Amino acid sequence: MAAYSSPTPVYHEEMKALLHQLPKHNYQTLKYLISLLVLVTRNEPVNKMNPPAIGIVFGPNLIR
Repeated sequence: MAAYSSPTPVYHEEMKALLHQLPKHNYQTLKYLISLLVLVTRNEPVNKMNPPAIGIVFGPNLIR
């Protein structure tokens, strides 16, 4: 597995700019989805869903 490196400040600014271009309803849906996935991750000891597992399960459905 490749080593993880933190995103650069430029990456963060570009991501913010892209998010601000989303229609309001899409932005709100994304915000809700992320908060749900954070909640699932926080309960990892119970549900065994760590961030890589969440990516495997949800990723293909989100990218379509």
